[in-house]
Amino acid sequence: MEDEEEKQITLNHNGYNIPIKIKNDYDNIKEAVKKALYYTDEEFDKININFLDADECENMLDEDNCDDAYNADEWTTSKKDSPDPGLIHDEEEIKKLKEEIERLKAKIKNSNSLQDAVKKCNEKYKSQLEELKTKFINELKQREALNKNNIEEITKNLTEYAQNTIKTKVEGYNNNIQNILNSKIESSKANLKKDNEDINKALKDINNNKDEIKKQIDESNTNFSKIIEISKINVNENK
Repeated sequence: MEDEEEKQITLNHNGYNIPIKIKNDYDNIKEAVKKALYYTDEEFDKININFLDADECENMLDEDNCDDAYNADEWTTSKKDSPDPGLIHDEEEIKKLKEEIERLKAKIKNSNSLQDAVKKCNEKYKSQLEELKTKFINELKQREALNKNNIEEITKNLTEYAQNTIKTKVEGYNNNIQNILNSKIESSKANLKKDNEDINKALKDINNNKDEIKKQIDESNTNFSKIIEISKINVNENK
């Protein structure tokens, strides 16, 4: 029944207009009225619950007309077996009614005191809740500031790490290139030295050959001259 629609009616009871929230359920209505009047089960069994229908006629609540009662906004109570609903002429009953009114006033007063206590308690917890809320917001701001500083520090460290890593890689790359160039230069110098040695050896060989050829040419010239001389002698003898 908790999901059913709820409405508020006004119950006229012994000269008091009491607002009551009800649901369209017979048992719920009886329980709501009993609770609003602070009645025990025994006290509640002594009264009737009445309502005004659409024709402004007063009807006594029962299970069969619960829907009509729910649609009404004005309700009243009456003593059971009373000829006129809401009217009691017996002095003893009037005395009881006054006692009941005083008792009801006391309960209402206690209820007000309870409400005041509840109100103070609510204010206390509301204040504590506001303090907790403020504390939470402050802690959240501190955490945000701390997280911001941490993020900035992490970003700074990552940047420095990236820069150092790039620097190390570039230096290693440059060193490798320099080593390669130095190796090539040393290799080229060694090859050049060898080529110079080969050239010098070739020149030396050429010079040696040149001297040998000159020597051979000189020897040939000498031999040729001797041949010429011999030839001249032979010619003269034949003459």
